Amino acid sequence: MIPSTPTAPLVIRARREPCLSPARPLYVEPIASEAVKPLSTRSEEYELGIPVDRSTATLTANSTLGLYRGLTTFNQPFYYCDGVTYILLAPIAITDAPVYDLRWNRLDTSRNYYRVTDILRTLDAMSWVKRITDSQILSLEVAQYPQLAMNGAYSAAEVYTESDIQYFVQYAGARGIDVLMEIDTPRHTAIIGATCPDYVTCFDAVPWATYANEPPAGQLRFTLPEVMNFTASLLVGVANTLPLSYISTGGDELNTNCYVNDTLTQMQLNSTNTTPKNTFTQTTHGALMATGNTSVVWECASAATLSKTKIIQDIEYIANWHVHIISKGHVQCWFEISIKVRDSQNTMLYDVLQLLGRKASSA
Repeated sequence: MIPSTPTAPLVIRARREPCLSPARPLYVEPIASEAVKPLSTRSEEYELGIPVDRSTATLTANSTLGLYRGLTTFNQPFYYCDGVTYILLAPIAITDAPVYDLRWNRLDTSRNYYRVTDILRTLDAMSWVKRITDSQILSLEVAQYPQLAMNGAYSAAEVYTESDIQYFVQYAGARGIDVLMEIDTPRHTAIIGATCPDYVTCFDAVPWATYANEPPAGQLRFTLPEVMNFTASLLVGVANTLPLSYISTGGDELNTNCYVNDTLTQMQLNSTNTTPKNTFTQTTHGALMATGNTSVVWECASAATLSKTKIIQDIEYIANWHVHIISKGHVQCWFEISIKVRDSQNTMLYDVLQLLGRKASSA
């Protein structure tokens, strides 16, 4: 244990590309901009050196996001006791980079309303926000569809406004966190029936276990063109207000019992020669693509639908992290699929079976 001082000097350095002249200014992007870049272009690695003689510590990184990661580490070895600052294990030399591209904490704002201050406190703990809508409530205010939150929230005081969401993203970005918002479709949408009853089938049907994995029952009539267009517009409306690279469209736990005896769904199926899941996916994900966003889906949605559609040739899905996490023994996690586009003719769909030594299936 070595006494130190709370004002120990730290030199922060951003690496300069070799081709740049020393006299040429180095453009440094804000942390919030770095935090929302596509995963393949994010740079979080850093090098930290803390000497034993209380001389200047050094932190070097390729980006402001990497510098921020290093600064959070720099704070950890120091502690205070009786007015003296101490440091353990000096000298310290750290070369660090993420093991997994995606690390998140799933904060379910659909089943529980969290105060804005609580979410900000959670973001201070370096969290990821997942799913903001579900069957129970829809507390997200969307400018094009204000009635959704008015009819779908627990109360008028328990609504996340557009400015709230933008502040969450800004607040998180300044701390190196990329917010992943999920608008889950076509299941987990019963609450939309409170505003658009014609868009939802088996709304609050009983026994709920026949029509849903959990109560209340209710799913979008996703075969109807007007419902596809509504969903696409809703997703785009959310995406256009946020500087995000990724947005989750859910797609899990679809219950076919909802549609078997639904007259409108069956009429649409009989009048068209299309695969409804494919058409819904192409419409909604295509709309998101046009905004520059990448869609994220649950694995069961990918295995059931996306592997049979052409749209996977055009969209790169993230969340391949589960392959690495499970291989390390962390089995209690939420699985999502990754479809990495290599070229338009050769797209591979990776699933959990790959972990058991089986080959990935070709889409």
